Amino acid sequence: MTSNTQRDESSGHEGDRRPVSLDDEDALDAFVAERDAALVEFYTDGCGICASMEPVLGNVARAVDVDVALVNPRDDPPLVERFDVR
Repeated sequence: MTSNTQRDESSGHEGDRRPVSLDDEDALDAFVAERDAALVEFYTDGCGICASMEPVLGNVARAVDVDVALVNPRDDPPLVERFDVR
């Protein structure tokens, strides 16, 4: 998925941004390349701290008008190595 940060169409406000889930390294590279600034969170399923960050990242996206992506590198070992994800 390489789309822009999702906007909440039901509210009609362009500033209603939500983090976008990206599936692989190519999607991440495209997401970052298409923007002047982007915030990317690497997460794992079952991580309580990671799950609690998603609404916070949505708030950050709205507050500073930046696109946010969420990436689970579990199935993409090159991402783990490239970004030293721990």
